[in-house]
Amino acid sequence: MIKIYLILGIGLLFTGCATINRSWVGEASPISISLSDLNETQKESRVAIIVSVETSFSANYFAINGLDINSWKKSAQQEMIGYRENSISKMNLSNIRVIDRFQINSILSEQRMSLTGAIEPNEVTKVGKLAGATHILFVDVQRTPGQFGRINDHVTQRLIDVETGSVIATQWMSESKQ
Repeated sequence: MIKIYLILGIGLLFTGCATINRSWVGEASPISISLSDLNETQKESRVAIIVSVETSFSANYFAINGLDINSWKKSAQQEMIGYRENSISKMNLSNIRVIDRFQINSILSEQRMSLTGAIEPNEVTKVGKLAGATHILFVDVQRTPGQFGRINDHVTQRLIDVETGSVIATQWMSESKQ
């Protein structure tokens, strides 16, 4: 059987001139490999994509640049989810179903939870269980100030088994830009 792997990278979330440090450029990422392995079990897996966005920049920093910090977080979150939904669909995994992001948002609202800030791992699995997911692709985005006026974006992805709470695969990426 031929396996097709797609790199689940940062995407086009952060625009501008960038220097990107990625461990898996040119080869399959641990997340892609794990999703392909799940697909081969012949059991349907339901994956919930959950993105948490946090920054150490002040709301004033965003205001100076004509942005609202909460609007930026929500926009960044939706863009990250969309990119991952698209990446997974391009992998043509017949046994992997991505749970609709609006269903996840509805559960978050009902539970009075927000992913535009830090989130605890046990909350992630709780949302996954409520959504009927077998697995969660949890993406944690951190934006921090860098040296010489640069902006650093750090993205950690974890594929989590909802039933056991165990992490199946982890991937970390970093981007620095002016």
